[in-house]
Amino acid sequence: MNNPLISVIVPIYNSENQLSKCIDSLINQTYQNLEIILVDDGSKDSSWEICKHYEMQDTRIKAVHKENGGVSSARNTGMKHVSGEYLGFLDSDDYVSPELYSDLVDILNSYEGLDGIRFQHRNVTDGELQECSSSKNAGLITLDSKLKAMKYILIEKEFPSVALFLFRRQKINHIFNEHVKTAEDYLFMMHFIMGAERVYVSNNVYYYYVYNQNSITRSNINLDKSLSYLRSQLGVCRVRENYIQKYELNELLDSQYNDIREVISNNINNLFPTIKYEEYTSYIRSVRSLRDFKYFNQARKYDPVTDSSYPTYLTKKLKKESKLFAKKLIKK
Repeated sequence: MNNPLISVIVPIYNSENQLSKCIDSLINQTYQNLEIILVDDGSKDSSWEICKHYEMQDTRIKAVHKENGGVSSARNTGMKHVSGEYLGFLDSDDYVSPELYSDLVDILNSYEGLDGIRFQHRNVTDGELQECSSSKNAGLITLDSKLKAMKYILIEKEFPSVALFLFRRQKINHIFNEHVKTAEDYLFMMHFIMGAERVYVSNNVYYYYVYNQNSITRSNINLDKSLSYLRSQLGVCRVRENYIQKYELNELLDSQYNDIREVISNNINNLFPTIKYEEYTSYIRSVRSLRDFKYFNQARKYDPVTDSSYPTYLTKKLKKESKLFAKKLIKK
């Protein structure tokens, strides 16, 4: 193993303000055997010019320009250009610690036959470092059954994002679903983990997730976006359901039910407190008309979380308003 080539894909869209810090965090890695693929997804700002500038300065960088198609499309395009034995992803708003890949290669050299490594992140809001993620499953994980693999996905929620994972490229036999508008990371990770055998979980923090209010993928939610997100999330749950049925993982059915309930409930609650009652009832009707919602709700288990009555609406609104008020008091 020693010093394998690691390819890193950076999907980019209108990121001129954050892009240099992102790319600098890669070119300044203590581990130098990198291939950096910058995929500009039809940016309308100076992002493409920045990519070309870096490509001229560093032979490890490949700059690729394409028409706008979304983050999954950009990642798929990047995957066509990689040649490394291992593959990582970095979002253009974010950055990583300089020792990330040297530390990961040390782990690869310490544990033979790893299919991937999961590491931790820290949130950054308005330039301030926030909380870190951590795992109770740190260390070597042997995925010797489909049940065990799905438990880590569904119950432990151990593998939430491709940006927090280094992949053995040989084990990737799928691409990103370009029709999924949210949870595309989760879907990609699910397919990978269900086919993996040995992975390692590190509790070291290397990835810095920068909250940017103006970012399209991190902006405030609205009715249309919320419905699109829920449609995608339920589609991902449907794929998970197929795995559960295919491998007869019946003991996970209750966890699947609870997770779907949480997905629907969170999606609706994220609209409060600004949503009006008329909008709320219209939105609930739209949710109930979704194909995958109808599939999961055949036994009417999810009726309580899609209650369109005024008392339910008012309860949700007041609950969210009180939480926001409490946060303001704490800040004062």
